Amino acid sequence: MNPLTGLGAATLAALVVTGCALPISVTSYVERGVDLSRYQTFAWGKVDDQPTGDPRLDSNAIFHERVRAEAERRLTRRGFLKVNADADITVRYRIVVVDEIEDSTIDRVTGYCPQNDCAPFVFQSGTLAFVLADARTNRTLWRGWATGTVDGVVNDQKRLEEMVGDVVARVFERLPAHAE
Repeated sequence: MNPLTGLGAATLAALVVTGCALPISVTSYVERGVDLSRYQTFAWGKVDDQPTGDPRLDSNAIFHERVRAEAERRLTRRGFLKVNADADITVRYRIVVVDEIEDSTIDRVTGYCPQNDCAPFVFQSGTLAFVLADARTNRTLWRGWATGTVDGVVNDQKRLEEMVGDVVARVFERLPAHAE
């Protein structure tokens, strides 16, 4: 095999896998019996000091400020008022980045791989999760999270901030309607 042809095929495969393997998946969960209309105010809960799995994010204060600002904006749009004390709801978030492997075994079995070159593809997957809890009881009211690839994003501050805006918006779209 011509090395350039192999490189071209590998590059194309990487682009296809990056584009299709892990689109942003958004999920949420509302605790049974929760009526969010009872809650009017929110404040940030205890900061999660666990590492994200990527030191570039751990030390990126702008990234964390952007996550919080976007979440506050979305909650305010939903009718909640941010306060510094005596909030009805506490908000926390957590970010986890892990290495994932896209195994192309199925491609090998179906004969999809050119020249039987079905090497696994390694990429970074990130999850951003929010939890809203009753401030008095600490009972979880709602969880929302998004998972997707973060390859090529963490090193590009502008793309990272754009992605945060999009991801946070998509997560909070899952928050049940709140009586305003």
